[in-house]
Amino acid sequence: EPTEERLDVQGEDSHHEWKGKIGLTERMVYTHGVDPIGRGDIGPIPGIKLLERLLADGFIAREQYERAAIYARRRSIRAEEALLELGETEEAALLGHLATRLRTQFVSTEKLAQVKVAPALLKLIPQRVAERFVICPVLYDRTSATLSVVAGEIDAYDIEKELALLTKVRRVRVLLARYNAVLALIRKSY
Repeated sequence: EPTEERLDVQGEDSHHEWKGKIGLTERMVYTHGVDPIGRGDIGPIPGIKLLERLLADGFIAREQYERAAIYARRRSIRAEEALLELGETEEAALLGHLATRLRTQFVSTEKLAQVKVAPALLKLIPQRVAERFVICPVLYDRTSATLSVVAGEIDAYDIEKELALLTKVRRVRVLLARYNAVLALIRKSY
Protein backbone atom coordinates (compact mmCIF):
# COMPACT_ATOMS: atom_id res chain seq x y z
CA GLU A 1 0.00 0.00 0.00
CA PRO A 2 1.29 3.51 -0.77
CA THR A 3 2.84 5.44 2.08
CA GLU A 4 2.11 9.00 3.03
CA GLU A 5 4.89 11.52 2.44
CA ARG A 6 5.28 15.30 2.31
CA LEU A 7 6.32 17.41 -0.67
CA ASP A 8 6.77 21.18 -0.82
CA VAL A 9 4.57 22.69 -3.49
CA GLN A 10 3.59 26.22 -4.39
CA GLY A 11 0.52 27.73 -6.03
CA GLU A 12 -3.23 27.09 -6.05
CA ASP A 13 -5.13 23.96 -4.96
CA SER A 14 -7.16 22.63 -7.89
CA HIS A 15 -6.96 22.16 -11.66
CA HIS A 16 -8.99 23.56 -14.55
CA GLU A 17 -8.75 23.65 -18.31
CA TRP A 18 -6.94 26.49 -20.07
CA LYS A 19 -9.23 29.33 -21.01
CA GLY A 20 -8.16 31.78 -23.66
CA LYS A 21 -7.73 32.23 -27.33
CA ILE A 22 -5.71 30.01 -29.59
CA GLY A 23 -3.45 32.10 -31.78
CA LEU A 24 -3.01 31.88 -35.52
CA THR A 25 0.54 30.63 -35.07
CA GLU A 26 -0.62 27.70 -32.97
CA ARG A 27 -3.26 26.72 -35.54
CA MET A 28 -0.65 26.94 -38.30
CA VAL A 29 1.84 24.81 -36.38
CA TYR A 30 -0.62 22.07 -35.60
CA THR A 31 -2.79 22.07 -38.70
CA HIS A 32 -0.30 22.89 -41.42
CA GLY A 33 3.09 22.02 -39.92
CA VAL A 34 4.36 25.55 -40.57
CA ASP A 35 7.20 26.87 -38.43
CA PRO A 36 5.86 29.70 -36.20
CA ILE A 37 8.69 31.98 -37.27
CA GLY A 38 8.01 31.57 -40.98
CA ARG A 39 10.98 29.41 -41.96
CA GLY A 40 9.02 26.77 -43.87
CA ASP A 41 7.09 23.57 -43.45
CA ILE A 42 9.26 21.82 -40.83
CA GLY A 43 6.75 20.65 -38.24
CA PRO A 44 5.84 21.83 -34.77
CA ILE A 45 8.33 22.81 -32.11
CA PRO A 46 7.72 20.78 -28.95
CA GLY A 47 6.11 23.05 -26.36
CA ILE A 48 5.11 25.74 -28.88
CA LYS A 49 1.48 25.53 -27.71
CA LEU A 50 2.58 26.51 -24.22
CA LEU A 51 4.70 29.36 -25.58
CA GLU A 52 1.70 30.57 -27.58
CA ARG A 53 -0.40 30.62 -24.42
CA LEU A 54 2.24 32.60 -22.56
CA LEU A 55 2.20 35.12 -25.40
CA ALA A 56 -1.62 35.34 -25.37
CA ASP A 57 -1.54 35.83 -21.58
CA GLY A 58 0.92 38.69 -21.93
CA PHE A 59 3.45 36.78 -19.85
CA ILE A 60 5.99 37.11 -22.68
CA ALA A 61 6.30 39.61 -25.52
CA ARG A 62 6.22 38.74 -29.24
CA GLU A 63 10.03 39.22 -29.42
CA GLN A 64 10.58 36.78 -26.55
CA TYR A 65 8.27 34.29 -28.23
CA GLU A 66 10.19 34.54 -31.50
CA ARG A 67 13.61 34.31 -29.84
CA ALA A 68 12.53 31.24 -27.87
CA ALA A 69 10.99 29.58 -30.95
CA ILE A 70 14.15 30.13 -33.01
CA TYR A 71 16.39 28.95 -30.17
CA ALA A 72 14.22 25.87 -29.56
CA ARG A 73 14.30 24.97 -33.25
CA ARG A 74 18.08 25.39 -33.51
CA ARG A 75 18.85 23.49 -30.31
CA SER A 76 16.10 20.87 -30.76
CA ILE A 77 14.68 21.54 -27.30
CA ARG A 78 11.22 22.30 -25.94
CA ALA A 79 10.05 25.89 -26.38
CA GLU A 80 9.61 26.58 -22.66
CA GLU A 81 13.11 25.26 -21.98
CA ALA A 82 14.42 27.70 -24.60
CA LEU A 83 12.64 30.54 -22.82
CA LEU A 84 14.40 29.60 -19.58
CA GLU A 85 17.82 28.98 -21.17
CA LEU A 86 17.68 32.39 -22.85
CA GLY A 87 17.01 34.01 -19.48
CA GLU A 88 13.67 35.43 -20.66
CA THR A 89 12.09 34.31 -17.37
CA GLU A 90 12.92 32.37 -14.22
CA GLU A 91 11.61 28.88 -13.48
CA ALA A 92 9.58 29.98 -10.44
CA ALA A 93 7.91 32.80 -12.39
CA LEU A 94 7.07 30.53 -15.32
CA LEU A 95 5.75 27.65 -13.21
CA GLY A 96 3.97 30.07 -10.88
CA HIS A 97 2.15 31.70 -13.79
CA LEU A 98 1.14 28.35 -15.27
CA ALA A 99 0.09 26.92 -11.90
CA THR A 100 -2.08 29.97 -11.24
CA ARG A 101 -3.71 29.63 -14.68
CA LEU A 102 -4.34 25.93 -14.05
CA ARG A 103 -5.33 26.47 -10.41
CA THR A 104 -2.87 23.93 -9.17
CA GLN A 105 0.49 23.93 -7.43
CA PHE A 106 3.98 23.50 -8.82
CA VAL A 107 7.16 21.78 -7.73
CA SER A 108 10.52 23.31 -8.58
CA THR A 109 13.18 21.29 -10.38
CA GLU A 110 15.38 21.55 -7.30
CA LYS A 111 12.71 20.06 -5.02
CA LEU A 112 11.76 17.41 -7.58
CA ALA A 113 15.39 16.28 -7.82
CA GLN A 114 15.27 15.45 -4.09
CA VAL A 115 12.12 13.32 -4.34
CA LYS A 116 12.45 9.61 -3.69
CA VAL A 117 9.33 7.85 -4.95
CA ALA A 118 8.14 4.93 -2.82
CA PRO A 119 8.07 1.61 -4.71
CA ALA A 120 4.38 1.17 -3.78
CA LEU A 121 3.54 4.39 -5.63
CA LEU A 122 5.40 3.24 -8.73
CA LYS A 123 3.23 0.13 -8.83
CA LEU A 124 0.12 2.33 -9.13
CA ILE A 125 1.19 3.84 -12.46
CA PRO A 126 2.99 1.62 -14.97
CA GLN A 127 6.22 3.00 -16.40
CA ARG A 128 4.85 3.09 -19.96
CA VAL A 129 1.93 5.25 -18.78
CA ALA A 130 4.27 7.55 -16.85
CA GLU A 131 6.51 7.99 -19.88
CA ARG A 132 3.67 8.45 -22.36
CA PHE A 133 1.91 11.15 -20.34
CA VAL A 134 5.04 12.58 -18.65
CA ILE A 135 3.68 12.05 -15.14
CA CYS A 136 5.15 10.52 -12.02
CA PRO A 137 3.49 9.67 -8.70
CA VAL A 138 5.08 11.48 -5.76
CA LEU A 139 2.76 11.30 -2.74
CA TYR A 140 -0.17 9.38 -1.33
CA ASP A 141 -2.37 10.78 1.45
CA ARG A 142 -3.99 7.79 3.09
CA THR A 143 -6.48 9.89 5.05
CA SER A 144 -8.11 11.40 1.95
CA ALA A 145 -7.08 8.58 -0.42
CA THR A 146 -5.43 11.21 -2.65
CA LEU A 147 -2.62 10.38 -5.03
CA SER A 148 -0.42 13.34 -6.01
CA VAL A 149 1.45 13.20 -9.30
CA VAL A 150 3.76 15.66 -11.02
CA ALA A 151 3.09 16.35 -14.67
CA GLY A 152 5.12 18.04 -17.37
CA GLU A 153 1.99 18.89 -19.37
CA ILE A 154 -1.39 19.22 -17.71
CA ASP A 155 -3.86 20.55 -20.24
CA ALA A 156 -3.47 17.95 -22.97
CA TYR A 157 -6.00 15.53 -21.46
CA ASP A 158 -8.13 15.01 -18.35
CA ILE A 159 -5.36 13.42 -16.35
CA GLU A 160 -7.16 13.32 -12.98
CA LYS A 161 -10.05 11.19 -14.22
CA GLU A 162 -7.82 8.90 -16.27
CA LEU A 163 -5.45 8.29 -13.35
CA ALA A 164 -8.29 7.82 -10.87
CA LEU A 165 -9.67 5.05 -13.11
CA LEU A 166 -6.23 3.50 -13.60
CA THR A 167 -5.11 3.61 -9.97
CA LYS A 168 -8.51 3.16 -8.30
CA VAL A 169 -7.78 5.92 -5.78
CA ARG A 170 -10.53 8.29 -4.68
CA ARG A 171 -8.80 11.48 -5.83
CA VAL A 172 -5.81 12.45 -7.96
CA ARG A 173 -4.05 15.77 -7.46
CA VAL A 174 -1.86 16.97 -10.31
CA LEU A 175 1.13 19.19 -9.58
CA LEU A 176 2.97 21.07 -12.31
CA ALA A 177 6.71 20.72 -12.90
CA ARG A 178 9.08 21.26 -15.79
CA TYR A 179 8.67 18.69 -18.52
CA ASN A 180 12.34 17.66 -18.48
CA ALA A 181 12.38 17.48 -14.67
CA VAL A 182 9.45 15.05 -14.71
CA LEU A 183 11.18 12.94 -17.37
CA ALA A 184 14.30 12.85 -15.19
CA LEU A 185 12.24 11.75 -12.16
CA ILE A 186 10.62 8.98 -14.22
CA ARG A 187 14.05 7.74 -15.37
CA LYS A 188 15.41 7.87 -11.82
CA SER A 189 12.42 6.20 -10.19
CA TYR A 190 11.35 3.36 -12.48
